[in-house]
Amino acid sequence: MTVKSKIFLRATVVILAIMGLVITGCYLLVSWNASGKNYDTVEEIPAHKAGLLLATSPITPAGAHNYYFDYRIQTADELYKAGKVDYIIASGGDYSITQKNGCDEPKAILDSLVARGVPKGRIILDYEGTRTLYSIVKAKEVYGLDSLILISQKYHNERAIWLAENNGIHAVAINAAPSPVKQSRLKNGLRECLARVKMFIDILTAQKPVFQEKEDAFPQSKTPNPVEIVDTCNLTIYYPNYRHIDLRCGVRPAKSEKTVIMFAAAAFTGAMQYKFKHENIAGDHVSEGKREKGYSCTRNTGAFVYYNGGPKFLYKNYSAEFNKAAKAGGCGFAQEMLIHEGEKVPYTRPASDINEFRALCMIGNRLAIADSKGMVRFDNFINSLKKAGAIEALYLDMGTGWNYSWYRNEKNKPVEIHHTIQPCATNWITFFK
Repeated sequence: MTVKSKIFLRATVVILAIMGLVITGCYLLVSWNASGKNYDTVEEIPAHKAGLLLATSPITPAGAHNYYFDYRIQTADELYKAGKVDYIIASGGDYSITQKNGCDEPKAILDSLVARGVPKGRIILDYEGTRTLYSIVKAKEVYGLDSLILISQKYHNERAIWLAENNGIHAVAINAAPSPVKQSRLKNGLRECLARVKMFIDILTAQKPVFQEKEDAFPQSKTPNPVEIVDTCNLTIYYPNYRHIDLRCGVRPAKSEKTVIMFAAAAFTGAMQYKFKHENIAGDHVSEGKREKGYSCTRNTGAFVYYNGGPKFLYKNYSAEFNKAAKAGGCGFAQEMLIHEGEKVPYTRPASDINEFRALCMIGNRLAIADSKGMVRFDNFINSLKKAGAIEALYLDMGTGWNYSWYRNEKNKPVEIHHTIQPCATNWITFFK
């Protein structure tokens, strides 16, 4: 070997060694910085206004199924339904035309989350989030976020945390599960090594994206629709954006009452009487801050109360809570409990009964009214509620006329859900703006 060859070989070895040290150093530094800021379970992570779901596609560039996408969607869904975020930013680009197996990433994220029961109005599409850097800078400069939850796999979250902190955002991250495909994990791991070096180069060269969208604040700071509607799991789910709830007794809410945004029949009514009496409502109840006496009903295994701005579902023992609700000027009523603390509970109606059913639910941290789509078996209705993520579900009075209800749409106009009115109906859970 010539002298020149030896010098070249030594220089190559030194350069490769330096490159290896740089890559290793960048990787370890980013991982060390993320220590204590990455969470593996939804229960442990602190709540934030928004979660940023970092872009990925349901299909890999080679046309294979992308498990990374599945697990990020699953994690974002769990995060929202656990009440840890109010909104999810779906970042990415539209590659449906420019790439062979490309897709519209934000729309794919939107469609997948809505199919799981996340309200469409709670998802923000960011088509300028084509790189992790862009997604994070936009969250700060366009959406006005000073803190957020990052949603991706652990290796990606670690880098995103560094980028967020470098751009003045306090970030924590929830780790989605990795792909079960070993080859895919290895490929992404190697790419991440280089991505971290590229990140530091971007920081040193002060790379800053320019955005077309020029919102002054987070988009959903705008007034939401009075009632958000989601179709999922063979259910129509109504999410009222209420400021107050009461149990209206005796007089059905009128469309002319501009503060009412939605109502539905609540407790069972006893005898078919045209003259209203509180004693004709199944079970004790609280209306306009006053506890009233109703008739005894063995089907009433649970109750709903609302006072001091908070909704609460109770199973079996609820009398004391009625007193608290009355003292605080709230409301409450008893009904048949279907789901409590995430688990189905015994019910009296035959499972094979077929009808249109309705329930008052807690899905994540949001109160909702869920209607079956047409005539279904009672047990299938409850299974649909579980599938949609209901952690609490209390039956609401249904049947021809009893199911009459309306909500206000985005133009503040009343929209009837069912059209036949039952004149003997006695009580309605009523949502006010």
